[in-house]
Amino acid sequence: MALWTHDVLRRLTGARSLEDAFAQIALGARELGFEYCAYGLRLPLSFTNPKTLILSSYERGWRERYLEAGYPRTDPTVAHGTRSAHPVVWSNKLFERAPQMWEEARSFGLRVGWAQSCFDADGRMGMLTLARSNERFLPLISNAAGRLVRGPVRP
Repeated sequence: MALWTHDVLRRLTGARSLEDAFAQIALGARELGFEYCAYGLRLPLSFTNPKTLILSSYERGWRERYLEAGYPRTDPTVAHGTRSAHPVVWSNKLFERAPQMWEEARSFGLRVGWAQSCFDADGRMGMLTLARSNERFLPLISNAAGRLVRGPVRP
């Protein structure tokens, strides 16, 4: 896993744009067996209305439904990520207060997931989410992806 982390970080340092950097993250996610990934960055430009940037490889239908239904406000992974830098693994218990969202996510093939946030001293928060359709999750993956997430967030 150390080699995987090193390879992804090396590719990220060569990225020339935000889109290229995200493509490298998505490639790294696929190398770990995750079909989808997303990265959200919250910038505290205004205390009452922070700017949020979301890059995602999820299917268009799910991305649209997620925003249309207002799920960013009720998503338990986002709620966890705004309070903690500890990783969270998707589970029925995690989504017990958002059963409709969980059911809809699963209908789009999002059955297994992992998310972790990082914060910087200026109040920026980034959160990486990895997701896939099969039912198996390996703790080793959490360790590798966590090494990629930790560190300062840059806009």
